[in-house]
Amino acid sequence: MFTVTNDIKSLGIITVYLIVPLFMISVITMYFINFISGLGLFTMLGPATGNWGPEYVATITSLVAQLDRVIFLIFAVLVGKLTIQSFRTNIHPIYGLVGLFSLPALLVMAAFGSNVVGTFTSIEIFQSSVNEFPITYTFFENSPTIVGWIAVFILFVMIGSGIIQRRRSGSGGGLA
Repeated sequence: MFTVTNDIKSLGIITVYLIVPLFMISVITMYFINFISGLGLFTMLGPATGNWGPEYVATITSLVAQLDRVIFLIFAVLVGKLTIQSFRTNIHPIYGLVGLFSLPALLVMAAFGSNVVGTFTSIEIFQSSVNEFPITYTFFENSPTIVGWIAVFILFVMIGSGIIQRRRSGSGGGLA
């Protein structure tokens, strides 16, 4: 069944699984564009009086390079959605402690993803193409730190808003 709530929740999960492959596909695409343009086919096959080939390749390269901002925008929207949702989530402080103790597992997963991207970007033929995506590459290099700080912030917001909501409703705020 198609419902807005379930689709928005699944959008976050789908986005997390698509950020790393989207970056890898972007780098591979940029490599092939640079490889094909390096062959000189566009200049050789084009008219002698025009330079439409290099302009065409430059346009394609700039469009593919915009995927760097798109990937960052996807991550920012996901974090914004989680932050807004965390203000509306009412959790008990005990669950906050459980969440705090589960942060190392999240950091290990972020480090694993960072290592996968690091291994991919260390392939010699892709290194020049990686330079076309500085925002995403910097994000993946520092993803354990970024993800850790964002998770701690969202966890504290969830605990704090849960305590405030319980005090407003009159059920106290104790650990009972």
